[in-house]
Amino acid sequence: MKIIVEGVDGIGKSTLCLKLSNYFESAIVHNRAETDNSVEYYMQLHGVDHLIQDRSYISEVIYSEAFNRKIRLTNEELLALDIMYSDAATIVLYSSNGYKFAVNNNDETMELRKKQFKISELYKDYNKAMNNTDIISIDVAHLDADQVFKAVLDMLGME
Repeated sequence: MKIIVEGVDGIGKSTLCLKLSNYFESAIVHNRAETDNSVEYYMQLHGVDHLIQDRSYISEVIYSEAFNRKIRLTNEELLALDIMYSDAATIVLYSSNGYKFAVNNNDETMELRKKQFKISELYKDYNKAMNNTDIISIDVAHLDADQVFKAVLDMLGME
């Protein structure tokens, strides 16, 4: 099984990936801004069976938009990756009450909340643009890690 987990920083992606990895006995790849992010890299990852990706090429699109940086993939490459990864379960975690992990209301935290909200909205827009019914979106605002894991398994038809 191939699984991609997407979402804003601190939303619970890595925790979910670890739980899924243990359940499916799969490897995890953590993709970050420093990752190669080339079409060749993602094509190579797609060739690995039983892989869980903590972020993917989708983050390259979302975070490039959010941080006003040049995307490293062409539209043709994105389309090719979307087609190639259509066999992967894509899970997007978001929080309807903003950035749920912020603990105070100083200016820095408020800026972080605004950025996280923008990124969440970009993920939602991506899902709509792709018109992909296979994307699993989960609002984690009122869920703990075990509840998110159970919801994902339910949506994958595993429990």
